[in-house]
Amino acid sequence: MAVPSKPAWCRPVLMVMMVQFVFWLLDVGFSLPKQAIGAFREREGSSASAPIRQTEPLKDITTDEKKLITSLVEAGKRGDWIQVMRLWRGYSGHAVPVFSAAMQAAHRCGHFKEASRMYDRLRSDSRAKVDAATLHLGIKTYGKLLDQGRVVEIWREAEERGLVNKIIAGARVDAAAEMGKMTEAVAVLDDMERRSLEANIINFNSALNACKNAKHSRRHEAAMFLFETMLTRSLEPTVVTFANLVGAHRAAPLQQISDLRGRMAALGIPANRVFAETYLGAVCGRFEKVRDAGQMAQKMAELPKERREEARVALRDFRTAGVELTRLCELLDETFSKIAVMILSLMPFMFTDVEKPLHERTLSPSSGDLPQLLRSSPQGFKVEGRAMESDSHVTVVPYFTVPEGKLDEFKAGFPKFYAGTKAGTSECHYYGFCGHENKVFCREGYKSAAGVLAHMGDVKEAVDAAVGIVGPSGLDLSVMGPPAELEKLKESMGPLGAKFWELDGGSMFRGGLTEQDTHVTIVPYFTVPEGKMEEFKAGFPKFYEGTKAGTSECIYYGFCVHENKVFCREGYKSAAGVLAHLGDVKEALDAAVGIVGPSGLDLSVMGPAAELEKLKESMGPLGAKFWELDTGTQAREEIPKAVEARAPVAYTGHTGRKRPVTLRSRLAMGGSVGSWLPWLLLFAGPSAHLADEAFLEPPQIGAVPRELLGNFGAVVDGLFELLGLEEELRGTLLGLRNEEAEACTVLLLLADQALASPNYAAIGKGGHNPTSRLAYRERADLVFLHPVSSERQAASRSALAADAEALARGKPAEVLLTAALGREVGASPEEVARWKPTLSSLRRLVESELLMPLRALHECDVTAGGPREETWALVEEVSREMVEGNLRQWKFQRGSLQLQHLNEDQLRGWFELGLLEHRREGPAGALSYFTREEDDLELAWATKIGGPSHGFDHEGRCLLPLLCNARHRVVLVEDRHLWPHNAAGRCHLRLLHRLGPPRQPVLHLEPLMAEFRVEAVPLLEFQLAVLQHAMLKAESLALPLLLGESFDPSDPAWLPEVKAQPFLTPTLEILVLAPSSGIYEASDSLTRKHDWVQLDEEVTEPLQRWLFEPSSFRKP
Repeated sequence: MAVPSKPAWCRPVLMVMMVQFVFWLLDVGFSLPKQAIGAFREREGSSASAPIRQTEPLKDITTDEKKLITSLVEAGKRGDWIQVMRLWRGYSGHAVPVFSAAMQAAHRCGHFKEASRMYDRLRSDSRAKVDAATLHLGIKTYGKLLDQGRVVEIWREAEERGLVNKIIAGARVDAAAEMGKMTEAVAVLDDMERRSLEANIINFNSALNACKNAKHSRRHEAAMFLFETMLTRSLEPTVVTFANLVGAHRAAPLQQISDLRGRMAALGIPANRVFAETYLGAVCGRFEKVRDAGQMAQKMAELPKERREEARVALRDFRTAGVELTRLCELLDETFSKIAVMILSLMPFMFTDVEKPLHERTLSPSSGDLPQLLRSSPQGFKVEGRAMESDSHVTVVPYFTVPEGKLDEFKAGFPKFYAGTKAGTSECHYYGFCGHENKVFCREGYKSAAGVLAHMGDVKEAVDAAVGIVGPSGLDLSVMGPPAELEKLKESMGPLGAKFWELDGGSMFRGGLTEQDTHVTIVPYFTVPEGKMEEFKAGFPKFYEGTKAGTSECIYYGFCVHENKVFCREGYKSAAGVLAHLGDVKEALDAAVGIVGPSGLDLSVMGPAAELEKLKESMGPLGAKFWELDTGTQAREEIPKAVEARAPVAYTGHTGRKRPVTLRSRLAMGGSVGSWLPWLLLFAGPSAHLADEAFLEPPQIGAVPRELLGNFGAVVDGLFELLGLEEELRGTLLGLRNEEAEACTVLLLLADQALASPNYAAIGKGGHNPTSRLAYRERADLVFLHPVSSERQAASRSALAADAEALARGKPAEVLLTAALGREVGASPEEVARWKPTLSSLRRLVESELLMPLRALHECDVTAGGPREETWALVEEVSREMVEGNLRQWKFQRGSLQLQHLNEDQLRGWFELGLLEHRREGPAGALSYFTREEDDLELAWATKIGGPSHGFDHEGRCLLPLLCNARHRVVLVEDRHLWPHNAAGRCHLRLLHRLGPPRQPVLHLEPLMAEFRVEAVPLLEFQLAVLQHAMLKAESLALPLLLGESFDPSDPAWLPEVKAQPFLTPTLEILVLAPSSGIYEASDSLTRKHDWVQLDEEVTEPLQRWLFEPSSFRKP
């Protein structure tokens, strides 16, 4: 058939279509990338529209039809929809390859509705012999149109005709992805495996896309499960994999999202524009309603600051990596830039009390004219989390000239310097060596002169060895800092030939260094001609103004003067910050060089080799020398000035009472618990008291209603329903009495949990497992439904049914249930043989729903690089104590070192578990809720409440110290009105020791974590309730209490009555951790390590805390 000529009506229609297209661009053009994202995705491999091989021989079509196919394919590749339609409308034949080519072109152009018309037209022609390629396109087409009925219809036809192959199965996964049907996508992957059709990376990427498009609140967990499965099959992830994975994490915690970006970088996978936009959408939320710059600024104003900061950092990294950004990303980048410049420029006008610390400032009345983002942050905009403060730190500036042939010997001494610095004064801000030719410079900064003197003692041996190599004349030593601090150093450092450079009063410090120091310093020395010093100093303000308004990467900045020389002490986070700063102060720098002349500037740059490379092109022509930073450098986070060091109060021991008053006894006596209690009860409610009633239990155990357990007939019915028992057993089971009847209840709870548990031996630990306790009762996540779990559940049903029959025949209950429990948790027969539980301890265990935690501990690798044999031995030991009901007694017996320095009354008081009732206002009046301490079986579930470890099947090693350490317990917030299923919040409470002598016991309260699935958590009320509970505990034990980060009374969110309390004072504490009874220790508050092997006593770095000293502890 001849290709039709252009009809007469084509031109006016084309004009109309172009006008419509222009209006469409005006409407949505802002959100379009520089080229179509869809086309980009196809080119990158996130969507597959490659030509499909036809099964109908091309020899049965005409030459004109072959030409038409070629033209359709070419037009489709160009995205020329007008040409595709011109070619298609002139065709009246029924050759399947032509229809397939036209449908493929429609797909490439994004016209899926028209592709469906083509498919329906083909299927209506009885002469057409539809092949696998056509069915594949039909599935893809109706998947795009979200028509599940037609997708299933075509799929069934392919099955009936035996045409299902990798391409058709892949199209079915794509269709599920378009509709967000993640369970269906996984089912198709399983079906492919059953048919021996090996799933490839594109199939898994489509399944991840299904998770991304799903509406399920736990879609990110399903995506992680697929991702881990993909890795076990040795499939290499691509940028498309991570784009879909990140997209599925839109509702996930920020840490999980940022971890994915780090994981992708670790695998060496570069980002592209699709990933960049998807990642920012996951961090910031969807951008559908963002149409212009004002709406973007408003969205950023509503975003939590940690997400705003992550978006800013990610954008910077994308730009640095050369990623071509979409228009959305560029607009977001522009918004951040404008906000930074706007706030820095408006900062002097925003506050009426600029002399106060930022957190105490208030907005001026004119703030109503400021943008919403500025009005929403009355504490000020802190770049990189900090504002510029006055700089008063002291730097030691030693230059060593190393004799020829001695450089390697000199560098061999670096480790001793680093070791002494790490173990020495906490006043060190940063420390590390830089080298240039035969010269070595030590870049080091300290909070004060006292820190410098302490450091000189810390590294004395290493300094003596270094000076021994270079000789006295090989050391050029200077010290720079405020005049008052320099005066304290002249007596000790003057005899060493040190020169003292006075720091100018306008110097600035932002801080923000991390443990590994990689910052870049510009090191300019100006030699000022005689009589020109005052003129030179007059230019300082312009330098400071440019720096304040410039790059946020500046860490510290200020001028030091010695005789006729001026040095600018300045540090930046990266080479990009250095280059930005040079632009910020260009005018002032030109004026300074004009005064001293080109020969009057001696310029160096110091930093990591990779950063120096980025600066050589621009700074090399200026005569700069480049000093490479040694890899052993380190930095310490600055301690804010608002927190002053506080000398520990001497521990006076017992206060004269027979024993410290317990929580319950103090309230029972009707006495107060210190002058602070009336203030505290303002927030807990005037009727707050210790709960004397039995605690309100959750309404169900697993999927078993708690009330059912009181009806033995209902228990037997439950066993029949779960296990499918033979009817003749019913009468025998109903006739059981006493222990055997109790055993039926235990067996029912064990069966309920075993028949819905994941198969951890196959699935393993990780982010694919649920993060909330309720999810383990709902049992709807993929880990519960996966075929490997279903197979194990079926095996458990058969084995437990046999156990029920054996129980009916009279087999001893304890022996039978012990063996059943060991089998279900994956314990070895040798381990189970050592268990000696009672029927009551077994019931308590299954009522606490511990089958899944115990199975995860046994079947997942919890060693995490620690000692394997010792860890597995501990898992067996702690499991035995849990099964036998002796966990608390066991951990207290093991924890003697952790409880040392407590007297008998305090030991008894720590063993007691407090329970406190509170009141909060609800829609219908006051509602009760509770705070309670837990250090027994419930600990296995505690870390499923909030983050960051997410519990036994995410990071099982973190659970071991919680289960095993006598010093450790949790405080749970139980609000059955808000969340009836389990505790709505939890925080860790530890009994630690201050560094002595003498060693002083102290309580340490860590941040409150809220249950992820609870909406509208009254966080401040819960924090105050936990605070009240911890204070009462401290009062009962006569011990000080240290409050962690989230209990900061200087926070503006806390009420004035709280901030005014005289017994909450800032302190700087060094704490001692006795060896962990759980081999590992875990904390995000005591260290930066999260979890680590802790077999020896450890001492923390200085910690900024708020101190509460109870009346029973304070001196009269």
